[in-house]
Amino acid sequence: FFRPKDQYFSEKYHQLLIRWFQFGVFTPIFRVHGAGSHTEIWNFGVETMKAINTSAITLRYRLLPYIYSGFWEVETRGYTMQRGLIFDFPEDPQLWNVADEFMFGSALLVTPFVSSSTSREVYFPKGSWVNFHTGRVTAGPSRASVQFPLTQAPCFVRAGAVLVLGPELQYANEKSPKDLEVRIYRGADATWVFFEDDGHSSKYQRGSFSKIQFSWHDAERVLRVSDRLGSYPGMDLEKNLCIVFVSEGHGVGVSRAQCDKE
Repeated sequence: FFRPKDQYFSEKYHQLLIRWFQFGVFTPIFRVHGAGSHTEIWNFGVETMKAINTSAITLRYRLLPYIYSGFWEVETRGYTMQRGLIFDFPEDPQLWNVADEFMFGSALLVTPFVSSSTSREVYFPKGSWVNFHTGRVTAGPSRASVQFPLTQAPCFVRAGAVLVLGPELQYANEKSPKDLEVRIYRGADATWVFFEDDGHSSKYQRGSFSKIQFSWHDAERVLRVSDRLGSYPGMDLEKNLCIVFVSEGHGVGVSRAQCDKE
């Protein structure tokens, strides 16, 4: 999109900028570009900066375990993180022409807002979908109007998902994600593999990495965490897991949730 001449003072532009940052959370590369312009977020005012920081930048950093592990799948088996819905639901002809929603990895349904509006219509594929910020569930396939204020990045989580979140960070390699928040979205079985390496070299190509598998068994209401497979120099010898069973109003939003089990 193009920046207006009054970009630093235009409330409508600031609202759009917030929404575009929120969209960027769920793309492979998350950064802002600019030429002949000052694009640092503090130039757009304190309130805009706060909204971008809390709803987009903090969320992106918390999602790094999910994103990094997803790109291990891209590297090793040709997976695609940012996925047209038809990739995951090829049997639904209603999705053939949906161009304004997508999956980000296997768990997240992203429904971008590209204006200052706080509501839009969404088509939900087969399954149940949990609002990331409220925990409310919508059953698919269906169409529904959804509401997200400017302070929330619009996304839903597939029921039957294990979503592992890391700590809040100021930069990607500030600290190792020793403390992990494991959010369980009940309603179906789920398996997810957490991948780690040194975070900066290509030594993973020579086997220097580790993996931990999380398996949620819905009928038994049991989460099984595998032994760690593999190793790499400098890895955490232990992980602290905060297990959260998501429900309406619990285990939701960007901030760290209260643990149900540790």
